[in-house]
Amino acid sequence: MKTISCTSQGAEICILNNVSGIIKPSRLTLLLGPPGCGKTTLLMALPGKLEQSLKYDLHVPETTVRETIDFSARCQVLEEELILELDIYADILVGDALDRGISGGQKKRLTTGEMIVGPIKALFMDEISTGLDSSTTFQIVTCLQQLVHITEATAVLSLLQPAPETFELFDDLILMA
Repeated sequence: MKTISCTSQGAEICILNNVSGIIKPSRLTLLLGPPGCGKTTLLMALPGKLEQSLKYDLHVPETTVRETIDFSARCQVLEEELILELDIYADILVGDALDRGISGGQKKRLTTGEMIVGPIKALFMDEISTGLDSSTTFQIVTCLQQLVHITEATAVLSLLQPAPETFELFDDLILMA
């Protein structure tokens, strides 16, 4: 991988340099490292998304959870399927700051659900546990582990301080400093 730098307060900082490795298919890989070490940059570099500013957990607030997953599945020509225990609140509006809807944790599940309803080859997910309790994080990572192993997809996730039971779900580990 080429050198990736950014400019901060007028100075150019090297974030990633001379990085190489193999991320194997049908594996769930955990990316760990302290804040500011380049995890997000690496996760954006892998699929070639460094030039874009991605935003997560953005949904149409006037749609229900079922409609959101159905729309995502139809866009990817798949049958409707509710996953990650989304069926419990499938007919509740997503909502936003003005209209009450599902919780922040449920929105994270919905985002993950939207991402995995299609024909997946690789997932790169950055700090999906932010704002979630360890039980919810464990449930989401368990679903991703099953998805990766069943569909032979590849997933690389960064998590902040995963609980031991969540850590044990991963096949591989990448440490950054």
